[in-house]
Amino acid sequence: IQGVSTSAWIGVDGLRATVSAFGDTVLAGAGWAMLGMVAAVLLRSVPIALAVALAWVFPFENILHNAWASADKWMPGLLLQGLGAGTGGSVSWTRAGLVLLVYVAILAGTASMSFSRRDVTA
Repeated sequence: IQGVSTSAWIGVDGLRATVSAFGDTVLAGAGWAMLGMVAAVLLRSVPIALAVALAWVFPFENILHNAWASADKWMPGLLLQGLGAGTGGSVSWTRAGLVLLVYVAILAGTASMSFSRRDVTA
């Protein structure tokens, strides 16, 4: 009705765009899961972990971005938002991926160290 051609949806370019969008979404979801896992392991309480994680990622990072223009190049939540949108945000996909990989390594190491040193008896 609007004159939009749908012929490219089924071709190779359409399939490539679909696979790329799916991959970006899966990677962004894995990043959000990693942030949630680290908050849960370090804080050990569901309400507190949810409150801290949501307060950090949504209002804090966005307020920080309004005050500091380069925040979207370094803050994990802003990088994951850009990666999930398929653009990498205002930074390239490669830079967003590399910075997030560093975050994942640091956070996974911190969470595993905290978990392994925790006194659990049962």
